[in-house]
Amino acid sequence: MFGFLKSSRSAQPNRFRSFKLGLEELCPRAMPSGIDDPPAPPNSEPAVVAPPPAQTAPVIDNFDAIEVGHGLYKITGHVTAANVNGMVVNFAGIPSINGKTAVCDANGNFTLVIAVRTDGSDRGGISAQTTDANGHQSNLALAFVTPTP
Repeated sequence: MFGFLKSSRSAQPNRFRSFKLGLEELCPRAMPSGIDDPPAPPNSEPAVVAPPPAQTAPVIDNFDAIEVGHGLYKITGHVTAANVNGMVVNFAGIPSINGKTAVCDANGNFTLVIAVRTDGSDRGGISAQTTDANGHQSNLALAFVTPTP
């Protein structure tokens, strides 16, 4: 609360002060933002919330060659990739498997049964490799076969 106090000062002659009230034009002054400013254009580049996942090469994470009969080998394996259904696995190594291929199923599994020579000429390593739709090559999976004579 405000109040006025009278002091017991000696009386002084009143001095008159004059005040002048006037109006001033506001146009030349800087106006606050938003009154005369045109609307800001929308941001042309959308903000990236999360970067897209990096593309990775397929991986043959399981590869095996099992002798299932005299002169018969069953080659099995599994490919892990973004879209494995229909990926072609290429084989190389021993003469009987060079140029052979297998196709992955929807789960990434592949199987190939081949007849090998039992005279010792098909003894050795075999390799498997695949390439995805973007051209990324997988690792080189290796197995060793020793056909029973």
